[in-house]
Order: sequence, then structure tokens, then C-alpha cells
Amino acid sequence: MSNTKANLPANITSLLTNLAVAQKATPAPSDGSVSYLKMEKGGRWVYGADENVVSPDSSFIIDPSTYESGYVCWDDGELVGEEMAKAGERQVVVGELANHGAKWDAQVGFTLKGVEGPDEGAVLSYKTSSRGGKQAISELLGKIIGKGAAGSVDICPIVELDSESYKHKKYGKIYTPVLGVIEWVELPSAVEGNVEEPEAEVEEVVEEEVAPKRRRRKSA
Repeated sequence: MSNTKANLPANITSLLTNLAVAQKATPAPSDGSVSYLKMEKGGRWVYGADENVVSPDSSFIIDPSTYESGYVCWDDGELVGEEMAKAGERQVVVGELANHGAKWDAQVGFTLKGVEGPDEGAVLSYKTSSRGGKQAISELLGKIIGKGAAGSVDICPIVELDSESYKHKKYGKIYTPVLGVIEWVELPSAVEGNVEEPEAEVEEVVEEEVAPKRRRRKSA
């Protein structure tokens, strides 16, 4: 296959175009059910109503077609509004959203599916409005678009969920999510399912304990 975007399959070319448009418009288990994924205090990832801890030995595939962006509204820890649009759909305009008496925050997300390790088969919805979370997703999206633009059909990242931290002068240690790419594969069928109602995320946390140590084996 020639390394030109023009020779990519039409569905991938269309996807890349939609992803690029959606990114620009974004302000800065095997049974088919989908669990909400979040990062807890100390950099730990958990999912589902029982808050299952993601194993450091698990890896997940991300289908780029599940990328979505929009806005979420929390009022004292309660979800009062959420409007999201997938790549290719009309993007959400904050000025058109209902007034719930609380601020609408920009939010982005992907759907992940466990492909290896103790969490194999788990289908997880990760949506984040935190600065660190949005940056992690933006960087991953840029890599996906770059892979396709270079002519590769392997535009689906397989990632390990990790965290990193930095020292804030006022608030101490701040944790942010890391989506570490370990492999790239071809576009699979989109992951579908019913998503549970999310809880307020806690992704950038003042915490003095050491984040769980995870193996890191990234690929370019």
C-alpha cells in the first residue's frame, strides 16, 4: 500500500477527517454492557459500580470512531447535564445548552475494551473534563490522526492505563492520567453497549502517597 492518505480505505479517510474536525471543535464486559472508567486518588484507575481496580497487567484497545466531545455539568457532585457528540456529528455548542445553575465544562472521551490481562472483555467509557485528562486524550488523538495521515491502516491504539504526578507549590502532589500506547492495530468493529451513569471524576488530586507502580512498555 502506498503511504498516501488518498489511498487509504474510504471509511478510514472519512474517519480521520471527522476526527480532525471534532478535535478542532473541542474546547481546549463481553455481554455488551459498558462501565464508567475514572481515576481515583493516588492515580488508581477503577471502573463500574463496584469500583473494580484496573490491573497493571491489563491492556485496552481504543476504537477512534468512539471519540466524542461536548460538555458536562456537575452541581455539588451531582451530574445535572451532559451533551456529547461523536466525530462526524454536529458538535455541541455551549451557548445552546440549558441553564442548570452550574457551569458547563468541556469534556472529551473514548470507549476502551480490555484485550489482555484480568480486565479482558471489559468495555469501559472514559469521559473527562479535567485538564490532565483532556490533555492525555488530545495527545492520543493527535497520534491517531498522524498515523492515518502517514498512510497507515493501523490507527487503533492498544494502551495501558497509568498515571503520573507533579508537585504543585500550593496543593502538593497532583496526579494526571496517562494512556500509554504499546501497540497499533487495524480498525475493529465499534464497541457498543449501555453506559451506566457516571460519578463525578477525581483525576487531578492532591495526595501525598505514592501512585501505584505500573509497568511501562510503550511503543512509538
